Amino acid sequence: MGLAIRGPIRNLATLAFGNAMMPALALLVAPLLARELGPDGRGLYAAYTSVLLLMGVVGTFGAQDGLTHFVAHRGWTTRNAARASLLFLLPASFASVLIVILASTFLFGSIDERIVFFALSLTLPVQILFNMAIGIATGSRDYRAVNLLKVIPAVARTIVIVGLCVFTTVNAAIAAAVLLLSPAVGLAWYFIHISRSLASDSSPAVSPSLLRRTNELKPLIRFSLGVFPGVLASMAATRLDQVIGLPLIGADQLGLYAAAVSIAEIPLIVGTAGRSFVIAIETDGLHDRSVSRAIALVLAGTVAASGGLALVSPWFIPWFFGSDFAGAVIPTIILLVGTVIYTALSLASARLIATKRTRSHSLSLTVGAVAGLVALVVLSRFGAIGAAMASVIGYIVGLAVALIATKVRDPGAER
Repeated sequence: MGLAIRGPIRNLATLAFGNAMMPALALLVAPLLARELGPDGRGLYAAYTSVLLLMGVVGTFGAQDGLTHFVAHRGWTTRNAARASLLFLLPASFASVLIVILASTFLFGSIDERIVFFALSLTLPVQILFNMAIGIATGSRDYRAVNLLKVIPAVARTIVIVGLCVFTTVNAAIAAAVLLLSPAVGLAWYFIHISRSLASDSSPAVSPSLLRRTNELKPLIRFSLGVFPGVLASMAATRLDQVIGLPLIGADQLGLYAAAVSIAEIPLIVGTAGRSFVIAIETDGLHDRSVSRAIALVLAGTVAASGGLALVSPWFIPWFFGSDFAGAVIPTIILLVGTVIYTALSLASARLIATKRTRSHSLSLTVGAVAGLVALVVLSRFGAIGAAMASVIGYIVGLAVALIATKVRDPGAER
């Protein structure tokens, strides 16, 4: 059992490092952006980027997870997966751009904001292809590539933002464009990284004429669309509040809320890594005691990190972001409580995935997201504090559904 656990722990540590580097680098530029943009500009930046980052994942229509599965378990090579991702790219990008342009009417009040958002939406093909590349690298267990795909754009983005803040003036549109285009740097590196293996890949497990033989793509499409509701629900649970926050609470309050989120998400490094670990050891069929210990360890780490951040928030946030962001202190503390609850929800949903109870997994996240949305509408008059409370309510409801689902047989579970 020790050997069985040691491999997932090593892989988990590798992935956790990449996960940790991204928020660490984001925190380097957070105070610069906060002072350059102010609460209003920071809120507009959050509105632009949260929508398009959300669609960058949702716009794969489940193909990111589908490619991971088919490379890891169905014998697909990187060549096959790369071709399939290019096949998905055009229709997925067209549909995604159309969706966000239609949504802009409801999300942005001024014509100028809509024009900027339309221009930024043209980066969606980069976002979609980037996420599918992560799916391919994950399926091939190339964890170094997964990390570098995440870290290289983050480093490039940090360098550009720091340079712009030091030598010129930055507004919300420029900052958003840098963030949304930075994955192109990671994609360029990944293309170089896999080019040698693609050139030597002369005997793929799936026919080289994959793109011309649509029957070979049908299983991938079915699988991707099957997991898509869960992907959609997961993204809604974690990002929908910032997506619809601008028309509900205004740019100033959304800026305070976005600052609070950036701090409250730090302990999720532990939870995200723990979720992958739980899926790995549960899928490997290890004893429930091992799973329980892993869950207890992850929750303890999240509680400790969240509690420490909550204690220092009253003086740290005004110092870090500037005095204009003092109103983010209470939302941050509320969201740190929510971080613990969301980690528990993430771990519970991980067990549902590992036991192939995909319907229950999607249901828990969907119900939680809807509850959070309703709560946000009701509590929007309280601004950033109300948005934080709404997120916590959504997490509580989602966790309750997930815990109930673990006790009830899922009719959609695979046998």
